[in-house]
Amino acid sequence: MWGRIAGTFCNAASSGSALGRQLTTAEASTNFTWTRDNQLIVDQQNRLNLINAESGDKSAIATEEGRPNGDPSACADGRYVVFLLGLHGGTGNQNVWRMDSSGGNLKRLTNGKLDNYPWCSPDGRWVYYIQQADQQSLAKVSIDGGPPQTVTDLAMSGVFDLSPDGKFVAFAMQEHAGEHKEKLAVVSTDSGQVLKRLDFERPRVGLVRFNQDGKAVVYPTRDKGIDNLWLQPLDGSKGKQLTDFTSERIWDFHWSFDGSKLALVRGHTDADVVLIRDAQQ
Repeated sequence: MWGRIAGTFCNAASSGSALGRQLTTAEASTNFTWTRDNQLIVDQQNRLNLINAESGDKSAIATEEGRPNGDPSACADGRYVVFLLGLHGGTGNQNVWRMDSSGGNLKRLTNGKLDNYPWCSPDGRWVYYIQQADQQSLAKVSIDGGPPQTVTDLAMSGVFDLSPDGKFVAFAMQEHAGEHKEKLAVVSTDSGQVLKRLDFERPRVGLVRFNQDGKAVVYPTRDKGIDNLWLQPLDGSKGKQLTDFTSERIWDFHWSFDGSKLALVRGHTDADVVLIRDAQQ
């Protein structure tokens, strides 16, 4: 069986809207970020592109010729964009880099073998990322570079998200005691202390993100093969469904910095069944 991934970016006026319009094609592994001026930076085929959220026009962002790059994250102050760059200097390493928001002035921020998923803090001072060494950990490094600092060694099921005030990080983790259920962990970015360890209200099938006020998390949940976003308050009160899509799966989603728009990577997998007969039996 061979699979083909088809995806779209949909731009919705609010988180409760089921309507949207396609901006560009995507894959399930596509990552993107909003910029401060409500544009999108998207990684497609290991290259970064700037997408105009109104017209859908696309222009390439030059980084390092012939090197794979992706996982962009624009800083809220509009100064920098952080991203991953691989195979620099003939090595097999993948590291976090920084560039000006207009492109250019590249600077390497980390020096690990396999650094992943950089995310700029809301105040623009730190870059959080997943550090792969002897074991996986969540680390942070100054936006100007320097030695990394470990935030937590808790094993994450997937990736993480920062709260709008930068004080907390949320991610899914596997609970190895009791019922061995997946839990939602909320951790202090200063102390690394686990502040909350909650059950997911609905089965999670994708990324966990904070909502705009930081009082709840949002994640995709699936019903009859269709994904919609579910909002779960952190105070234990009852959650609610945010979208009302009638088809497709959700692979990624982000609100714009001003909260006025929601972009999603949505799509489906087409599968073909192929019968091969051996003529030499």
